[in-house]
Amino acid sequence: VGKFEFPVGDERGHFTFDMQLARQVRDVFRTEETFYVPPAANMETAAKTFRFLGEFPEDVARRGNPDARGVLVNQVRTFDPKRLHDLLDDAVTGLVVVFAALEPEDAKFLQKHGGLGFQLDLAPAASAGGEGYHYIAPSPHFARLPSGVVAGEVYADLLPAWSLSRLPNAQVSAGFAQLVPSSGQWVFRGDIQSVPHGKGKLVFHQYRMWDKLGTSALADALFSNLADQIREPL
Repeated sequence: VGKFEFPVGDERGHFTFDMQLARQVRDVFRTEETFYVPPAANMETAAKTFRFLGEFPEDVARRGNPDARGVLVNQVRTFDPKRLHDLLDDAVTGLVVVFAALEPEDAKFLQKHGGLGFQLDLAPAASAGGEGYHYIAPSPHFARLPSGVVAGEVYADLLPAWSLSRLPNAQVSAGFAQLVPSSGQWVFRGDIQSVPHGKGKLVFHQYRMWDKLGTSALADALFSNLADQIREPL
């Protein structure tokens, strides 16, 4: 068993090791493994970009700023409807409101009480294989992170359980593509998308990263990229 020190900040690295398959076998096999190391994220700076509403890791949420331009909302279904209405009114004046990983009950609540002019339809999309695949568009959300078309193994732990319908006038940064057998047509949904809301924006971020902040280097890197965009308006 070897001990490896991964160089934080490098996008990719590799190491080699020898493997003996049995005690009585002298043949030694050498293999090379490739790993991904996300860039280090300054969580103190990133957290101060947001006001946290709902359930988030305590050691991250306590660093938030009650006067921040960015508002992170988790489990919106637990909110008082008036609280949601006031929040969306504030967004019209310039706030960026980020809804974290909506589930069906969240979408129903937001649809009923949010006064939105579009439908929030969710579809199951927990896996990148089988019935469809998650994809990444060129976007600051993935700055300094692996990009391309398919969001594969690197993002496996964070990929959405639910993908949201693509919204009118939305900027889609990541999504889910699914072939509908009955029609033979591809349907495209949004995993990360933003829409204008008065002078502000609403961001729907379906990646399952919010309970992993502070413990997952990749979640922290995505969170830091989001914070960068709030400071430099989306």
